[in-house]
Amino acid sequence: MTPEPDPSCRRHPLVPGVSCLIALLTLALPLTATGESSSGDTAPRKVVFWNLFTSGSSYDVVVELVDRFNRSQSEFVVEQVDVPYSHIIAKILPAVAGGVAPDLTVFDRFQVASYAARNAFQSMDEYARRDGVRGEDFFEAPWQECLYDGRLYAVPYDTDVRLLYYNRELFRQAGLDPDRPPRTWSEMREMSRKLTRRRPDGRLEQIGAVPIWGNTGLYLYCWQKEGRFLADDGRRVTLDDPRNVEALTWIRDYVREYGIEQLLSLQTGFGADSQNPFITGRIAMIVLDVGTLTMLERYGADLDWAAAPAPYADDGVPATWSGGFSLVMPRGSKQPEGAWRFARFILRDESQRFMATSSNKLPALLSAGNDPFFQSSPFWRLAIDQMRFSHYRPVSAVGAALSTEMGVAVDQVIHGKLSPQEALTVATRETQAQLDRFLDKDRGDPVDWSAIYLTLGLVLAAALIWRGVVSGRRIGAMTLHRRQAWAGYLFALPALLGLLIFTVGPIVTTFVYSFTRYEIITPATWEGVDNYVRLFTTDRYFLIALWNTLYFTAISVPVSIAMSLGLAMLLNRPIRGRAIYRALFYLPTVVPLVAGSLLWAWLFNGEYGLINIVLGYLGLPQLPWLTSEHLSKPALVIMGLWNAGGGMIIFLAALQGVPRSLQEAARLDGAGRWASFRHVTLPMISPAMFFMTVMGLIGSLQVFAQAYLMTNGGPVNSTLFYVLHLFREAFQNLHMGTASAMAWVLFLVILTITGVQFVVGKRWVYYEGGVK
Repeated sequence: MTPEPDPSCRRHPLVPGVSCLIALLTLALPLTATGESSSGDTAPRKVVFWNLFTSGSSYDVVVELVDRFNRSQSEFVVEQVDVPYSHIIAKILPAVAGGVAPDLTVFDRFQVASYAARNAFQSMDEYARRDGVRGEDFFEAPWQECLYDGRLYAVPYDTDVRLLYYNRELFRQAGLDPDRPPRTWSEMREMSRKLTRRRPDGRLEQIGAVPIWGNTGLYLYCWQKEGRFLADDGRRVTLDDPRNVEALTWIRDYVREYGIEQLLSLQTGFGADSQNPFITGRIAMIVLDVGTLTMLERYGADLDWAAAPAPYADDGVPATWSGGFSLVMPRGSKQPEGAWRFARFILRDESQRFMATSSNKLPALLSAGNDPFFQSSPFWRLAIDQMRFSHYRPVSAVGAALSTEMGVAVDQVIHGKLSPQEALTVATRETQAQLDRFLDKDRGDPVDWSAIYLTLGLVLAAALIWRGVVSGRRIGAMTLHRRQAWAGYLFALPALLGLLIFTVGPIVTTFVYSFTRYEIITPATWEGVDNYVRLFTTDRYFLIALWNTLYFTAISVPVSIAMSLGLAMLLNRPIRGRAIYRALFYLPTVVPLVAGSLLWAWLFNGEYGLINIVLGYLGLPQLPWLTSEHLSKPALVIMGLWNAGGGMIIFLAALQGVPRSLQEAARLDGAGRWASFRHVTLPMISPAMFFMTVMGLIGSLQVFAQAYLMTNGGPVNSTLFYVLHLFREAFQNLHMGTASAMAWVLFLVILTITGVQFVVGKRWVYYEGGVK
């Protein structure tokens, strides 16, 4: 029986046709979704692959591997999406949480455990067992780094190993045997003394070796002393192992011999690639990974160099370590089978040989290491041999935090702030606290977002109804323009909805998050005020960051206002070329902050920076601007004066609004320039001064990019500003709840300071007409 059409369809003769068209499209959608064409052919299923190698031979290798795989079968087609390394780290968790993660991605192997512990990746155990992928077929270090809690969450893409690179020509010049590199720490220290040269003024021109430079970290020296970082069960941090303390003590004594200020000054002259200190001969020995070979082939063709095992402790054991990349399947992968097949294709002997030989990397697969390319080269034979002694960084959910705390400990020790024992004890305590927090399974109740948004919706609806009633009464009382009033509200509605959804919504959400424990892909659970309590009690960086920010603000705001006002007063005078000067001073304000930061990093460079060159010509001492804990913040304040042109424009507008009659009257009354400025000009431009003060304080309290790009919070946390610490908590430690609490504390600080300014401003800000 044919069903009767809906009576509503009889209203317009086109409705039945439209209904039929919608029905046909609805029937066609399942066919489209399954990838079937009208002829019944099955199209290959798309595998989305994120590639972090965006240039060079590594990129070319990935393009070729993708092409080879796509040509080798017809069931799947890999779509390569190039995403830089830092973007993958930042985007992978939001992508998983949003259900738009790739099917497969290249990922830093060291980070696998941290993300797997948070359920960001799928286990590959089932696929590996099915296809016979076994750990004994790979080098131990890269394979073990792919395991977390006994499960396989990644497969190794490649690997590397640390070697000592040394300059044979510099060895000859120092009277050393170029075929006899150092084998132990004491030999390296003795040879370094002979390889070090100083300038007439005592500054370092060339140095033999520095243990804190290169691709080593504290890891290498602790392993060479047989130190440990975690207990066997992975639940106890052992950074303060006595053997680790001995290793850090040796590093401290080594650095003291040359002086940390001297070393940091020399280091500021280092660059990348062609300006690498090993290429330019500024350092004679340095421990780097095997990927350095690409740089040496490209920029060091005339360099007489050789490689050797990394020197080890006199009372220790030979040791080195490996890093590299892996292939992971994010949770929610839409084509896990296709992703695994592509990963399995890359793990084949042929693919591993091609990848390694084409990009100067070590293959993760043992059999690929037998390729003639490696066996015929003394360098690569050494690298493969050193894999016997190679370690891997601790596989832990807090591996990144452990690495960060180790770096902070080294920084504190070499700058003389703490002893090795004290620094590693603090690092152990901080890392253990994060590990305990992660292992704590007694979490609060999950956040019921439906109840929260229902409550907010009811409050918002009540507010809108109340406002609608009030506005309706006002509009009803109108005799004219009633229609225009309603039209005004309708036109403003999109902006109001955008404000509510994209501004008020996120603000309220972060307020809720500040009372929760939230790591992006795990459900938020209630923690009460624990995040706020932790900030003021156990977070050792919070008060440091707050002090640094307030200190920076207290200096930068008055100085920048004074500079802007001074420029405005100079350029408010009738001088020739005034318009050109105004444009030149304003121009820096339109330069992107990133570009400006890189420019000033060069200007402040201790070795070849323009500022130090000028100081040298004037016979003044050259200063370690960005490498001294005492000068780093003042250096950033000086950089801030670069943007004084923006404030200059505001003050110019205010100065041109000062009536000349008042100034003339003051001069007739015998007032000098200073008295006229103080009693006439300053009160008249006080609104502009007030505006600049408020905006300057708000901007300075949120300083971030300069420190992130130029100093990364150093040296010794002297430029660890509040927002930089917030950024690390959110996107490095993944403590979104703590970061949200920090954001609200900063909001309250800014609100309080701004409120005080408005209260105090009533006493000194003069508005025309006497209205304040």
